Amino acid sequence: MPPLAGYTPHWASSGPPAARGYAGVAMYVRDGLRVDGDVRVSAGIGWPPGDAEGRSLTAHLPGGRPAVVTAYVPNAGVGLKRLAFRRAWDAAFCDHVAAVRTAAGGAGVVVVGDLNVAPDVRLDVWGGPAKGRVAGLTEEERAGFAALLTLGGGGGRGGGGRRRQRGAATHRRVPRAAADRDGVYALELPRRVPPGGGGEGAQRGGWRLDYGLIDAGVWGRGGGTPTGCTRCRGRTTCRSL
Repeated sequence: MPPLAGYTPHWASSGPPAARGYAGVAMYVRDGLRVDGDVRVSAGIGWPPGDAEGRSLTAHLPGGRPAVVTAYVPNAGVGLKRLAFRRAWDAAFCDHVAAVRTAAGGAGVVVVGDLNVAPDVRLDVWGGPAKGRVAGLTEEERAGFAALLTLGGGGGRGGGGRRRQRGAATHRRVPRAAADRDGVYALELPRRVPPGGGGEGAQRGGWRLDYGLIDAGVWGRGGGTPTGCTRCRGRTTCRSL
């Protein structure tokens, strides 16, 4: 990981039995950050097959601050060969977030990262719905995302009863017209601009796969407007929050 002055890096990476270096996540914590106690960072979600791939870190913040969970959610793969693994991950991750939320004692949870799903083809896919069953667009993956929005409120492996939505995707806090105008997407797909299509601006499109999910109570405490990165045009991926 590259050094960042004034911050301590924390990271998790895949290793045996998974392919070494295949996946990983990182988190930088500001040096000297104390909120009525030390910040504790833990790796994994308590599901060994997923933890071997180094896909999640959790920062536990004392002093009534929300916990922060970052994730690189498994892709279902070409031909959906890993869809079963993805579904198992989604269930385990939902349970993990629920447990973190409980441990936070009402302080709430913030989930950020590459969630590898476009939840709504009307809003999150450039140029209209994709055809067929494609990784990131399946009903199963969207169901996993919907369960995560409850932050474990019945959407995990052992959950039951009526689910209640507790989370809010930051991008949904941006008016759709503004989001479409700014071209805020996580995965930019190269597209040929048709004649008269408006030049460079017409190429701003793709899928929204990266999200920040904020507990509704945390959002209500104030602060900030989600924005998209405009410095990454032309790159394959671009994180936005």
